[in-house]
Amino acid sequence: MSFILKTNPTVLNIKLTNAGRKALAEGRLNFAKWAVGDSEIDYAFNNTFIPPFDAFNANILRPKDANPDIVSFIKSNDVDESGTTIYTTLSSVASVTTVVQNPANERGFFQSISGSPYTFKNEPIIVKQPDAMVAISGVTGGKILNIVKAPTYIANITEPVIGDYILIKWANPDYTGSTVNFNVETVPTLWYKIEDMVTGTSLAANTLQVTVDRNLPDFDGQGGGIYSSVFIYPNSNNRVASGDSIQNFYGKPFITDFVTDSVLSFLENCNCSTIDVPVWNMSIVFREEIAGVKVTDRNYGQYFTKGFAGFVQYIQQIDDTIKKIGIIHYTNNSPSNQYGELLVEDTPVLELPTIMWHKKSNKKIGLTLTTDAASRDVLPDLNTVYHNLVDEDGNILGKVFNDLKVFVIEDQELLFAMSYKSNRNWTIPAPNIGFNVTLCPSCGLISGYTTSFSGTGGTTVTVNVIGDIIGMATYVASTDLSFSTGIYQSSPAFTGLAPDNYYFKIIDNGAPNCEYIITVPTIV
Repeated sequence: MSFILKTNPTVLNIKLTNAGRKALAEGRLNFAKWAVGDSEIDYAFNNTFIPPFDAFNANILRPKDANPDIVSFIKSNDVDESGTTIYTTLSSVASVTTVVQNPANERGFFQSISGSPYTFKNEPIIVKQPDAMVAISGVTGGKILNIVKAPTYIANITEPVIGDYILIKWANPDYTGSTVNFNVETVPTLWYKIEDMVTGTSLAANTLQVTVDRNLPDFDGQGGGIYSSVFIYPNSNNRVASGDSIQNFYGKPFITDFVTDSVLSFLENCNCSTIDVPVWNMSIVFREEIAGVKVTDRNYGQYFTKGFAGFVQYIQQIDDTIKKIGIIHYTNNSPSNQYGELLVEDTPVLELPTIMWHKKSNKKIGLTLTTDAASRDVLPDLNTVYHNLVDEDGNILGKVFNDLKVFVIEDQELLFAMSYKSNRNWTIPAPNIGFNVTLCPSCGLISGYTTSFSGTGGTTVTVNVIGDIIGMATYVASTDLSFSTGIYQSSPAFTGLAPDNYYFKIIDNGAPNCEYIITVPTIV
């Protein structure tokens, strides 16, 4: 049993009793009057002392949920008060909204200390195995990959299995350094999935050879002695039975796993889970087939994110031309409310350290997305607040839905770079296409011909060409209308012609289907 402490500052901690909670549940909780008093002490005993007793010396029990009726009220003056005069009547109760802001923990796969460059987290609650590498000289295409221990390797009882995901920081074979570290570097940083174990299953024994889900780069034996970092992340093999890696690695599959037996037995009525899910989820949801995907491959209706398709229709009420969105959300089975009731206005920040964003003005790896405070708006019909999600240069790439506590990526090119199946962690600028010729030029016209005789030099026939002839070609043949023999030239004047019967073909190479055949009477 405890007593109220007599130390400053004084805090009035008010809560409903059992009677108040019952009235609230029945819809009868209305405040009509109030008074200050105690169920733990009778203040009338003060008057029995001569000289009067100093109330500061009284010890008062902490109130309980099932206290008896108030037996002693604190009076506002020395005049005896009794009956209803002890209460202050409330004609109305004014409500005041107060927003309590608390900082949230940073969660994700990367960390930056005091503004330093981002590094990969290597804690076992984040990554299954951070201490692996691959010799790039042995990577010559195909799908087979030999993975060995990195110098930082520490015994790990959890070996890679089929279904695990691999992140590789591919080193440059012309670069003398190595990417075997935890730094985020300006190199292709690509995801793969282990499809099969080839000859070994042990990273600890350096016998791990795996088959991945798509072709590897071909270094053609270059880069001898250079290694690339390999990070191994958990699989979602038990997705149907108990959930994906969020439930089976980063969190727990059932809500009851997050609370203790004492809570479930009502021995405790206030307990926050000590299990913290350290990462957010990303779900890229498609509304149509992806260009280039073979008909024999999985179509978008078979993707695991198809369950979010209704959310796309629900949330995309502004721009119906958007065919896919990326939903960044904190979804797991933890009953703890890590982010309160909403994300406060312009405070949310989303970091994408490995993305090479082509619109970034400083040309460095990494993309920081912040909330544009000036863009606050309300989504029609849903009446929910959102802000634009912008990069460092103000380009709008999506939205932050504060009340829903989700980020939505809408930039279609960025989404492809964020998808591990795209085989790139860089974005591509929109193509700039132009023509350096006049479109559909008009056909040059033919206006007869003239002949002239130059004595022993023969006869000259000049075809009169009207119009802008581009790349003109002319033919002449005696009686061969196939024009396989004769004169081929780029001038309309044919000289030194011997007596014969001639046909001339004029071709305008600058206009489609533009050619003429002219018959010249017998030249004598």
